[in-house]
Amino acid sequence: MLWLNPVTRIIIDKQFLLFLSGRFLMQSPSQDPQFQELVRAKGRLSSLLSISMFGAYFGFVGLLAFAPEVLGQRVGSATLGIPLGIGVIVFAWILTGIYVKWANGAYDSMVARIKAGAKKTDI
Repeated sequence: MLWLNPVTRIIIDKQFLLFLSGRFLMQSPSQDPQFQELVRAKGRLSSLLSISMFGAYFGFVGLLAFAPEVLGQRVGSATLGIPLGIGVIVFAWILTGIYVKWANGAYDSMVARIKAGAKKTDI
């Protein structure tokens, strides 16, 4: 058994007793189809955004490591590496904005539906 402070142990014991008596505070989220869809949607979006960011960042670093002459080309008074580096940073901001917009819209509404559908019983 984990060593827990008395307050945490009381809470865990109470939930365990509710479990043994067949009374649940709410349905297990892992069994809720809406929750499973939420997890899948978040995973898909997170994976897509992460892969995009890794591609942009490591593409820039790879270009810097294996073809420095490309980034060293003059573009006006600067080299090509400066606007490409700034582009990677701006791309990260754009991806963050996409995630925040999704989280504040679709994600929050899905969470609200799941919470509303949760079955609660008396304690």
